[in-house]
Amino acid sequence: MRLVLFVWKDGVVERFGRLADSLRRLGHQPVLGLHPRSRGKLTYRGRTIAREPLARLLDRHQPQCIVLWNGDLPQDDAVKAACRRRAIPVLHCEMAWFPQADTVYFDWKGVNGASSIRGMPLAPLDPREERELAAFLNRHHARLGVEPGRPGTSRSFILAPLQVESDSNILKHSPIKSMSRFVRTIRRMFPDEEIVVRPHPKARPPRFALPRGCSYADPTVGLHPLLSRAKAVAALNSTVILEALSHFKPVVAFGAGLFSGHGAVLEADRSTVPAMRAFIGAPVDLQRRRRTASLLYELIFRRTFYNSDLGNSAKVRAARFYRDLTQLSGVR
Repeated sequence: MRLVLFVWKDGVVERFGRLADSLRRLGHQPVLGLHPRSRGKLTYRGRTIAREPLARLLDRHQPQCIVLWNGDLPQDDAVKAACRRRAIPVLHCEMAWFPQADTVYFDWKGVNGASSIRGMPLAPLDPREERELAAFLNRHHARLGVEPGRPGTSRSFILAPLQVESDSNILKHSPIKSMSRFVRTIRRMFPDEEIVVRPHPKARPPRFALPRGCSYADPTVGLHPLLSRAKAVAALNSTVILEALSHFKPVVAFGAGLFSGHGAVLEADRSTVPAMRAFIGAPVDLQRRRRTASLLYELIFRRTFYNSDLGNSAKVRAARFYRDLTQLSGVR
């Protein structure tokens, strides 16, 4: 099968380069192509990745599939439109979860709020799956030095994680685009609650004044200790939502994500203010815990692919996304 894997920064080059190596060993013909948004020279294993116009690259290689990082980024629409005109399927890839930096996931429909995971039917876990999930979460939280699902000794508060306003998750999948407006919104909805605002670690320090009753999180305290101590989380569509669900915390989501449509979070656009206030004031009920467990199991055991395995042909061959590729190409 002929594939073009579009790259535009070093982290994507390394991931897609190793994936291309595996695909080549499995009998495919992958090529690393420079995404139109890339700037400067990019290399993989000492070889410079050639720059050429998008249409020429696609017409020259005649790919049967392209692999695209994210798919909601600037100029991705141009790439996808060019692929639609040529009837080329697009496989999306993005950082995954638990931990995000070490994993990716693949999705033919899209990522984040455009993912096929959003709203998909999920079956309740059987006892074996419940044990698998519990063991994984225990290990995950132990590595982070916290106990999953157990409140800490600190005072109770709502944790409000901020996001990068220019991020595609905000631009395409959130009705609230401004972080200051987000904080004002949750202050208005939960006037009697203490709200701890956590700036995004990759964003510039916020310059807006916090409303009364809100404070910034201590920058020396990590995310998971904060989650362990918080009574609830109010977020737009941050991946902090998934980490909060791993603690089985009440989560109110104001934006859309792959967590939407599963009954694991309370979606603000489908709820009322009184319902949200009641929700954050009570423990997560058994039915919602079960729905949360089904979502976490799907993400962790059926969707996550480790970066360290991208160069492992056997692991790639066994992956869900590869089975889909073989149906397109006939190469197994």
